[in-house]
Amino acid sequence: MKKSLLFLFVLSSLTLNAQIALTAKDSAFADKKFFYEQGISFSQFAKQYISFNNSTFTSNLPYLLTGNLVYKHIGFRYGINAMQNNTSTKDDNSSTAGVSPTNTNDTKSSSVDFRSGLFYYKRLTKRLVANAGVDFVYSSFKSDIQTVLFTSFSPNAITTSDSKLKVNNNSVGTGPFISIQYFILPKFSIGTESSFYYFMETSSQTGETITTDDFSGVISTVTQNTSTKSKTTRSEIKVPLTIFLYLRF
Repeated sequence: MKKSLLFLFVLSSLTLNAQIALTAKDSAFADKKFFYEQGISFSQFAKQYISFNNSTFTSNLPYLLTGNLVYKHIGFRYGINAMQNNTSTKDDNSSTAGVSPTNTNDTKSSSVDFRSGLFYYKRLTKRLVANAGVDFVYSSFKSDIQTVLFTSFSPNAITTSDSKLKVNNNSVGTGPFISIQYFILPKFSIGTESSFYYFMETSSQTGETITTDDFSGVISTVTQNTSTKSKTTRSEIKVPLTIFLYLRF
């Protein structure tokens, strides 16, 4: 009888300790009333800084940094990214007369992408969270391209084409989104999302081409200017391809 009581006491103690440990472990995943999550797009980071040909990794959302600020079940989020790229290429020509003009192409481009949104936060399980809300998005792209091309050359004749092109694209939009996060650790999660955005875009291009003919010291110049502007609307579905990593504070 004493052994049976001792066995029941030990079994009860082990069961109670296991329940306490499990409760403590579950409470580590419990949400605070107010918290902030800092995120980074692993897909976009890999695409910008690891991929050699910009196609090794796939990212259909341009936001490198993202964050979630949540109070109870209502949240605010943001996403931002800025890129700048300068490239210059040269192509050395040669001729039988020893004239070696150089074709050049210089490109300067910059882009900014930003979004902000409100959402409803819901923890579905201990490790799984879902969000649903509305985003407001903005993006801007600018590019300056200058090309100097020697279209023909000979000992006494050289034709030079100097072209400049400026591109300016801006878009604003809005639309609903849903996202999910899976918590690997109590303060570390991995997530993805899907959205449907409606955009209004404005685009403009201005170009100038100066063609210079040098024939035995006689120089003639022709200048051509172009300018185009357009406004369009479009909708876009973002499927869940981008992977985000989040750290909760």
